[in-house]
Amino acid sequence: KQGAGSGERVVPVAQLHKGDRIRIRNQELIPADGLLYKGNALIDYSFVTGESEPESKEPGALVYAGGKQVGEAIELEVVRDVSQSYLTQLWNNDAFQKDNESRIRTFADAVGKYFTITVITLATVVGLYWYLQHDPARAVNVFTAVLIIACPCALSLSYPFALGNGLRLLGKRHLYLKNAEVIEQMAACDTIVFDKTGTLTEVKSERGKERKSDESGVIEELSPRLTSIERSMIASLVRHSAHPLSRKLAAHLADCSSLPMDLFTEVPGHGIQAVVDGQIVKLGTRSFVNASVLACEDALSGNALSSPQSVPSTTETDITTPSESAVYVSINDECRGRFRFPNQYRSGLDAMLTGLNKSYQLYLLSGDNDHTKTELKQWFPDTGQMHFNCRPQEKLAFIKHLQATGKRVVMIGDGLNDAGALKQANVGIAVTDDTIQFTPASDAILEANALTQLPAFLDFSRFSMRVIRFSFVVSLLYNGIGLSYALFGNLSPVVAAILMPISSATMLAIATFGVRSYRGWR
Repeated sequence: KQGAGSGERVVPVAQLHKGDRIRIRNQELIPADGLLYKGNALIDYSFVTGESEPESKEPGALVYAGGKQVGEAIELEVVRDVSQSYLTQLWNNDAFQKDNESRIRTFADAVGKYFTITVITLATVVGLYWYLQHDPARAVNVFTAVLIIACPCALSLSYPFALGNGLRLLGKRHLYLKNAEVIEQMAACDTIVFDKTGTLTEVKSERGKERKSDESGVIEELSPRLTSIERSMIASLVRHSAHPLSRKLAAHLADCSSLPMDLFTEVPGHGIQAVVDGQIVKLGTRSFVNASVLACEDALSGNALSSPQSVPSTTETDITTPSESAVYVSINDECRGRFRFPNQYRSGLDAMLTGLNKSYQLYLLSGDNDHTKTELKQWFPDTGQMHFNCRPQEKLAFIKHLQATGKRVVMIGDGLNDAGALKQANVGIAVTDDTIQFTPASDAILEANALTQLPAFLDFSRFSMRVIRFSFVVSLLYNGIGLSYALFGNLSPVVAAILMPISSATMLAIATFGVRSYRGWR
């Protein structure tokens, strides 16, 4: 959101109002209907309409919520207040539903079906028995009482009430699920796969505030030193990308002016490029910049290095000797060096991963090289747990491989490079700091500052399923006892009619208050 006289500031989507100006970067979702007033919009409405061909929009055009910008950053003026229910309906579109089958709901439906048939048959048989015993009055009472007391509705109500309350409780703790059934899928998972950059590492030093350039921790290794115009060219480019490293670099170059830009392109897992002020600027992996990398690295290892900036201490992280990620830069296909980013791991990461290691098989898939392998080995100690230099397609293939071996997988990553893996996983959780870059194929959105609550979220999902199973057992016991009285003619229809709603209310109370009784939150 563009604040008056104060640059950009981050606000929850629910707090956007008519007249606010917002910036949408490449691959970010448009949260509200807006009027395009700056930038060239290429909107992918496949999230809304299923149409795969992006629509080009000129300044002054109305852009609708649910579209995704493809290309350079654009700026919009909100013309209607956000309708979160509308976006939720889009997110829940059948096109994005997975084939994960609900075992509990299937069990309840099957039991309910056969339970009903059994009760009707039993009531008829017992009614005929008492009628043939020349007791028509008792036959009618028995038949009616059996039909009333044996109510299968509790089986059908426990599941949605319990998980509906779970959905609300998780939302209060900043884990937003696509639907209540995701809780059941989470409870069944035994394997967790993490992305690294932007997931285990921080993007911002403080929520909603960009770091100042002298506090960003970015180390410049450039030869020759960039001119002020070249720095502005790079700053102009990275401001159009929502990738975690682009956002860090944008914060580092926050004091640089913006220059005109054309032909912006972002290749997930590789880098970004555009024509800035008439020159071709590329940022990304060594192969993506398509420059003389060997000559570039020779220069970097010599005396031509510009003086790197000092790295601030990382007192808020659990890592005292961070390594770096690197982004190479070329201008007109001439490699100029690289920007290095000290990995600043999220506070509380050690306790979270140590706790998860006790109950889950953990894996790490990173698009970076393996320079962080040594420090990450404390959490991923076994051979094959860490995989580096992974492209988006390779992450997707790895998830498929785990599932082929019988694993049920939770994938935790961002909504751009990890979109395929998030969709393939049994549960895909998109982590976001302050962007709207989630993918509709994900099952949940997790605010980054709540990531360390992941063990509690997973434990809560298992607790919720235990509550549902307990309510099923209580329901079946109730029906069994009630039927034993009704079959022998010892339960009048009036009493049965009173007990039946009491039974349903009891099941709902167990499901609702049982889930609320969870005390494992941190």
